[in-house]
Amino acid sequence: MKLVIDDARNEPQAILANTQASALLCAMAARLRPTIAQRTSLYVRDFMWRDLDYIFSRLGSPKVFVPDAVVAQRLGYLAPSYLWEGHGEVTVLPDMVELSDRPVSYEGPVLHLATVNPWKGHHHLLLAVSRLKRAGRQIELTSVGQAPDQSLLGQLKQVQQRLELEQCFHFGEFVSDPAELLSRCRAVVVASVSHSGGPETFGRTIIEAWAHRKPVVAFATGAPAGLIDHEVDGLLVPPEDTEALANALHRLWSDAALSMRLGEAGRRKAEQLYSAGSVTRQFSATLGLGEPVRQPPP
Repeated sequence: MKLVIDDARNEPQAILANTQASALLCAMAARLRPTIAQRTSLYVRDFMWRDLDYIFSRLGSPKVFVPDAVVAQRLGYLAPSYLWEGHGEVTVLPDMVELSDRPVSYEGPVLHLATVNPWKGHHHLLLAVSRLKRAGRQIELTSVGQAPDQSLLGQLKQVQQRLELEQCFHFGEFVSDPAELLSRCRAVVVASVSHSGGPETFGRTIIEAWAHRKPVVAFATGAPAGLIDHEVDGLLVPPEDTEALANALHRLWSDAALSMRLGEAGRRKAEQLYSAGSVTRQFSATLGLGEPVRQPPP
């Protein structure tokens, strides 16, 4: 009801629903105020949306934004039930990042920013770090993220202990702003896999790393496979290949010049394609809003 009242009072040019919950609210409100359906666009960021039948039946054929084409290409999700040739509209619009001006250091550990869930690749990282330790090429890695699945976190820590990795593989507490960690780390790793809920539909961690001039190592699956230019701004390795992952991690750990070169190239890419101002202008143009007005600071 609040959405219905706000829409009637303000008559906005566009409504952007970027979560499944907000899309559901728009779909319910459109029953009482049909103009909401005409104004609503959806930003489907991941594979977690439900009630799509109801949402699309109430909103008709809204504009659909996705962070990467991988979202629209997954059969049985948006295609072909809602999006097919001549029906619906899909616009790829990437995530955005604020560029960092913090001092940069490459003296910290490799950083893994990921929620503890089955598709973020924690097991693969543990095995990769174990390979390096056994070969006498030990690195230091810190994994930081929310842990909604405490059972899985317990399993991961048991593996950590069995492999005797307590001194080189650390589980850090979740932080809401990882800027300080990113400014100090050696590199960033994205070990997400394509099953158990994956793959990555974008990989915001990648552009956050680039914003801080840090290189990225990732499995070549999902959106990261197209986001990263191998040997230009990061390193791609075959999906779930822990030996290749270990070798790539050690390359960046042992070669500061390589880390700096890849990180600087990533920074240039982030400035050109993923800066908040650039992506916001793309959003406004696609929604037909014209040039966005920057609000003065409070």
